[in-house]
Amino acid sequence: MRALVVCLYLSMSVVVAQQATQSSNVRQWPQSWLNGGSANWNHADMKIPAVPASQDTYPATCRSSLRPPTTPEDRRLMQAGWMLFGPLQVYGRTSLITAAASFDGMCRPMHHQAFVFHGGNFIGILSPKPMDSRFDGDLTHVSLPNAATIMAEYRRYAPSDPACCPSGTSSVVFSLRNDGGRPVLIPGKPSTSSNE
Repeated sequence: MRALVVCLYLSMSVVVAQQATQSSNVRQWPQSWLNGGSANWNHADMKIPAVPASQDTYPATCRSSLRPPTTPEDRRLMQAGWMLFGPLQVYGRTSLITAAASFDGMCRPMHHQAFVFHGGNFIGILSPKPMDSRFDGDLTHVSLPNAATIMAEYRRYAPSDPACCPSGTSSVVFSLRNDGGRPVLIPGKPSTSSNE
């Protein structure tokens, strides 16, 4: 009888330990549209968002990382106050442009956004609000595999993550769809995974 009790105790201990390990591996991400359930912020006839007011100061050397305008879409963003950075991506009539309101002391983009144009018309952005480098929801990689699809990855920071090392990544596939004769950018369901 005593042996049976000991076996039961050990079995329960193993189950509890496994549950504790599993729960410690579940990340609690900050509240974000990347957690799912958000309505689309893009719509037909939307305007280019105003550049966010910024009090950030950054080294003059950061200007060397800015991209000069080469297209009418580039110039429209610059006229709105945005600073272009990163490569211009074009596939057919679709173009993808990244731009920022400011930079940090290491020339990382702050209050930045990714803008999508189709046939010269602005059709949407890849985040409902401007993003900051080394913060949750920061766009880390984006590609334009065809004229109707954009693949984007965002850094996810758990509350205990250091700024250098986000512990997760969210992926979103955006698609261009027709809305009353006008193309609109539609985000797919975010998929989040741990980097560990």
